[in-house]
Amino acid sequence: MRTLAYSMDEDKMLCEAWMEMGQNAILGAEQTGTAFWKRVHDQFHEQRCYEPHKFESDRNETSLQKRWAFIQSEFSKFVGAYEDVERRPVSGIGIKDLV
Repeated sequence: MRTLAYSMDEDKMLCEAWMEMGQNAILGAEQTGTAFWKRVHDQFHEQRCYEPHKFESDRNETSLQKRWAFIQSEFSKFVGAYEDVERRPVSGIGIKDLV
């Protein structure tokens, strides 16, 4: 699977770019999906050139979209498991131990 080839720096930068574009008060929800991912792609490639990121990457928009879908899926699984643990507390064990 191609998504395994992503580095932690790329994943982190993708998440930061996605958040930056998704929370942009000027553009907001008025963006089309195509425009949104173009902006995420541009932000990803612009910011990766500067510290603290500074890494090489040639990811295209489609690759970033697919990686984001993978990250989002894995995060949803974690949240579901976390919520399950919270609903069934075990006496004497803290939430960090359960996670």
